[in-house]
Parts: sequence; C-alpha cells; structure tokens
Amino acid sequence: MNGQPAHALIDMGSLADFISLTLVEQLRLKCVMLEKPLTIQLAVQGSCSKVNFGVRVRFLYQRMDYKRYFNVINLQNYDMILGTLFLYQHRVLVGLNSPRMVLGSKEPLEM
Repeated sequence: MNGQPAHALIDMGSLADFISLTLVEQLRLKCVMLEKPLTIQLAVQGSCSKVNFGVRVRFLYQRMDYKRYFNVINLQNYDMILGTLFLYQHRVLVGLNSPRMVLGSKEPLEM
C-alpha cells in the first residue's frame, strides 16, 4: 500500500475490498466521504456496521501496480481484506493445501 507492506486477508465471502482505518491513518491517506453509507452485514446474526469513507491507494502485489479503491472500516489483525471483487478482477486461484494465491491477470478486469 503506497509502497508500504500490508497484512491482507483473502475473503471469498466478502463482496467488497476493505482497508483498516489504522493503516489509512498511518499512511496519511486522503479519504472520501461516501454519499450513501454502505451497510456491512457479517455472518454473525445481528452484527452489522456502516462504511462512511473510501480511499484509493497505490496497490502493488506480484506483477500488479495500479490505483485500487477500498472501503475504510475498523479491522482487527489485518490491514486489508481482499474480497470476491479482487479475486474476480484478477482471475485468482486460491490453494488451500499448500496455501497460495495465483494471479491470472495483473490488470483488473472491468466490472
């Protein structure tokens, strides 16, 4: 993220990509306020949150190097969550035994 390493969670159940408020503050990134807050529904019954801000950052990973949009939320233990949007756009293959992630496209596919 903007030339700094980050700890990411690959989440095949997440419909969006997220970045932690802590990392946003550490990197002094400029957020934009969303016109309409985004509701985040978690798998835990009754657990939901709102996203009020988003940010574009320089995203570098393996062969990728481009500006990527993230929703800003309070995260614990991770700097970002890469969800199904990221996985789809980069034609990602995820290996569970042994753990790995293989990119099929360095450029994000249009949605």
